Amino acid sequence: MPLPHFLVVGAMKSGTTTLYNDLAGHPDVLLAEKESSPLLGEAARDRYARAFAGRPGVYGDVSTHYTMRPQYDGVVARAARWLPPDTKIVYILRDPVERAVSHYRHWAGLARYTVPDTLEAALREVPELTDWSAYATQIEPWVETFGVENVRPLSFENYVADRAGGFAGLCEWLGLPACGPPDDAVHNRTHGRPVLNVFWTRVRMSPAYEAVRHFLPGGVKDHVKRAVMAPADVPPVRPSPATRARLEDRLRGEVERLHAMFGDKAPTWRWAEAVAAAA
Repeated sequence: MPLPHFLVVGAMKSGTTTLYNDLAGHPDVLLAEKESSPLLGEAARDRYARAFAGRPGVYGDVSTHYTMRPQYDGVVARAARWLPPDTKIVYILRDPVERAVSHYRHWAGLARYTVPDTLEAALREVPELTDWSAYATQIEPWVETFGVENVRPLSFENYVADRAGGFAGLCEWLGLPACGPPDDAVHNRTHGRPVLNVFWTRVRMSPAYEAVRHFLPGGVKDHVKRAVMAPADVPPVRPSPATRARLEDRLRGEVERLHAMFGDKAPTWRWAEAVAAAA
């Protein structure tokens, strides 16, 4: 039964689509479709079998849903039952305040979500915006289950600043042979991104699409999306100084715990430098 050799459990709006495309370009890597998220359900083994179809390669599964506690619980328990104990776990993450702001912009541009008109109201009323930036809380179960040596935090900011070096280091850690550097495109930006409207949502959830999606090249899926979906028009959103201060206070303990877990391997963001130094 083909099962993934590694998981990318990256935080939403932290570069997982960019990393997915980089890994998909490696000649030895075979990926399940991004966000197909087999580990969300009990039928994961069958879904992995369909995704990989017995083809040779180093198998990977990339999903932001795997670090969306408490909204999606039970993922790590299922991974522990089905995957080897030395499975590699990659957690790509960005400045947690910037991630929360980008998350709000992302949802504001999607037809299937209704969110408050202002960032400040959304932060009060939509717990996911901060829950999914609570990085220590999200990654802790993975560390406890698979061991800190098998979990790699990856800074989105550092990765896009040195794409070739970051990708080479990740390939080495995953045991993949070196290959050419990825292109410099950053994928899934919110600005100008096609809106996932009701029509396309229904297409993605249909049995017909489920049956064929694993066999469609990425370029074909992208072309269909562009043909049926209008570009998002989401204006820039910046938190007020008071809102940013509240977010930093809310997430400071998470940064401290992240550095306690990973030491100097944990990402450091400018606002959290003092926290990292004290950890």
